[in-house]
Amino acid sequence: MPALDVVTITGCKLRYLPLGLVHHATALRVLNLRNAPHLISVENFPSLVELTSADNPKLQRISNSPRLRHIVVIRCPGLKVVKDLQSLRSVIWKDLDADALPEYLRETELNKLDVYCSLRLLKLISLQDGSYEWEKIQHVQLLKAYGKRSTEDKVDRHIFYTKDPYSFEADMGEDL
Repeated sequence: MPALDVVTITGCKLRYLPLGLVHHATALRVLNLRNAPHLISVENFPSLVELTSADNPKLQRISNSPRLRHIVVIRCPGLKVVKDLQSLRSVIWKDLDADALPEYLRETELNKLDVYCSLRLLKLISLQDGSYEWEKIQHVQLLKAYGKRSTEDKVDRHIFYTKDPYSFEADMGEDL
């Protein structure tokens, strides 16, 4: 396993990733976890650079991976803790069913955040008025947020925000 650099796990029933993977896959740079309905945490990967977690509803924690730079989180409503990721700079977050942005975004020092959310949540973000949702992400250098009614929705609704130099553009689509 020392030469393993990409792992994809799909349809797994494990609650925790095997310790052998954590300790012996010392060159692991990319980890893709999809449809692991019982998975609780992703922790202690010293060489991991990119993580994708999709449809893992019980995932609660991503932590202690010092080289992790990029995370993709798709429909993981249980994820509450994202910490001890000193190199994290980019997050893509997708959940059309979520009522709010995840709280862990408030504590991350991100250069780039892409959000794919419901129209209702996009409208809350667009208020940019010190609202609870805006407070979670206003520190991000570059934000791109897209609002959809469903995955098939083709109407362009977006927010593009740059912190420095300041720029804010919101387009809620022609039907709003």
